[in-house]
Amino acid sequence: MVVPRSLIGPVSNAKWLADRDSPRVTQQALAQFITDGHFERLLRQTRVRNQRKRDALITGLAALHEHLNVFGSPSGLHLIAHATNPDLAALDRVLDACAGHGLGVYSTAQYYLNIEPKAGLLFGFNAVTLPQIQQGLRILGTCFHRARHKNS
Repeated sequence: MVVPRSLIGPVSNAKWLADRDSPRVTQQALAQFITDGHFERLLRQTRVRNQRKRDALITGLAALHEHLNVFGSPSGLHLIAHATNPDLAALDRVLDACAGHGLGVYSTAQYYLNIEPKAGLLFGFNAVTLPQIQQGLRILGTCFHRARHKNS
């Protein structure tokens, strides 16, 4: 924030007062939401919904086992799959084809520091629906299939 020198003190004090306290009505509503069990119920529903999405993604990626091997922990909102073909340029061509279909799948190469990157894909699934996951897997499979046949 930029203010004239003469207002630095008053504005700093006003900002401190504004930032130090959360709105009481909001805090009371949140406390009631938690006390009534709504927050716990929301967390349970979210956990179940995300597990279904994760399971659908893992099942769909298993069908692409000739191209990808799922890697990582059994929890979280992202999955990593290593490509069976270590050629990063080949995987980039698949990603470009996916992007051309409006599918957001991302290379893991940018996340490697100080070591040679492995060809792999990062999948996030929190903000998509089950039907979108299924459609995305179909597109991904088509892109891998077309890329393989272009190179043969």
